[in-house]
Amino acid sequence: MYDRICQSVDRNAQEIIAWRRDFHRHAEIAMLEMRTASLVASRLASWGYSVSLGESVCDMTHLSYMATPEQLESHYQRALGENPATAYLEQVRNGATAVIGLLDCGEGPVVGLHCELDAVPVTESTRADYRPVREGFASIHPGMAHTCGHDANLAAMLGCAKALSEVRDHLHGKVKFIFKPADERGQGAAMLIPKGHLDDVDYLFSTHLFGRELGVPGADIMSNFPETLATGRMEAVFRGKASSPTAHPQLCKNVITAMGTAITNLQSIPRHGEGVTRVQVLHVHAGEKRGGVPEEGVMEISYAGQTMEIRRFLEDYALRIFKASAEMHGVTCDVHQTEGFPPILSDAELAERMESVANAHVPGVCVRYVPHRTLYGTDDFVYMMEKVREHGGLATDTQQISDVQGIVHTGEFDYDESVIPKTAKVFAATVYDLLKQAVKEETP
Repeated sequence: MYDRICQSVDRNAQEIIAWRRDFHRHAEIAMLEMRTASLVASRLASWGYSVSLGESVCDMTHLSYMATPEQLESHYQRALGENPATAYLEQVRNGATAVIGLLDCGEGPVVGLHCELDAVPVTESTRADYRPVREGFASIHPGMAHTCGHDANLAAMLGCAKALSEVRDHLHGKVKFIFKPADERGQGAAMLIPKGHLDDVDYLFSTHLFGRELGVPGADIMSNFPETLATGRMEAVFRGKASSPTAHPQLCKNVITAMGTAITNLQSIPRHGEGVTRVQVLHVHAGEKRGGVPEEGVMEISYAGQTMEIRRFLEDYALRIFKASAEMHGVTCDVHQTEGFPPILSDAELAERMESVANAHVPGVCVRYVPHRTLYGTDDFVYMMEKVREHGGLATDTQQISDVQGIVHTGEFDYDESVIPKTAKVFAATVYDLLKQAVKEETP
């Protein structure tokens, strides 16, 4: 049966890569993934999956970001012109773009497979020797580009879904594909979890594409994700007193000098002896005109630590700096904290299961499990992992390892597509291993 799964993916490999290129060419950013979602839903339905999408699967309350009605309508009209899967497009025109595909194979465990839908809000390069341009699949949507690798994840998961549909009579349990919107906005998990999609999941998987420098030599897939950092953000609003900088400088309460003091000291926060730290000033703005001292200034910072305790150390230090900087210059400072993400930690039992299954049954693919690696990034998938663990389930995030060109999240990022069918095989084989049983008897 493992051979049958691998043969299915091999047979469809060129089509799987074509899906990647289609998603890449029609990149869509957070809350606007209409064409992408409707095509995913259409393909899943054609393979026998029960498909749900739109507000029935998305909690649209308490969103930190939402596209405007004008953006939604404009993008819907564009998707309508580009998309052959119009049967599903209407259900996602309001920005509720998540898709759930369920393959119900009777009693047994529930395996969840997570995948992101959205692209990055950047304009892709038009340089003639850039491969997506040269081969005709560069994004045709200005300000939207798949330069984070989500197009690879999408194609691999669809390849996996198709292969599993062909062996459904040999599965005992349920396969649930969870296509998440707004990953780059960090709010996709918050849209899905309240709807209960993780409540019955026993095993949860995800994947992301990385360059070879973030894997280990020879590996095509890492079955566990590196341990990420615990993150957070703060927005500090400084308020002072405006005045003429020359006629009455003694009356000024200058927010810019207070912000400068804060910036200098934020970059001087001591490192932590028990793990990695990161502090960055992301945005500073004060004043709207020349010739006057502004009354208000805004600063945004991000910070991250290897553990939650280290993150709290950074938070406390930053809050003291903002308060002291404001007091030093006679201004006020109000700080709004945005909760970030805790570290991603893969369950060893599940990661090792994927490694052993793949290396035994998927020829030509090397899967490695290597614990205690660190990646200085983050992802809201961690909340989905935590939800599954609440009822005793297991979860692992994985890495597709590929030769890449360019820098992620910039206008030029491309990779060796051969990793996509490899990933589809590994995931399909692992799901089969978790749900395998003798062939079901046909009802006479």
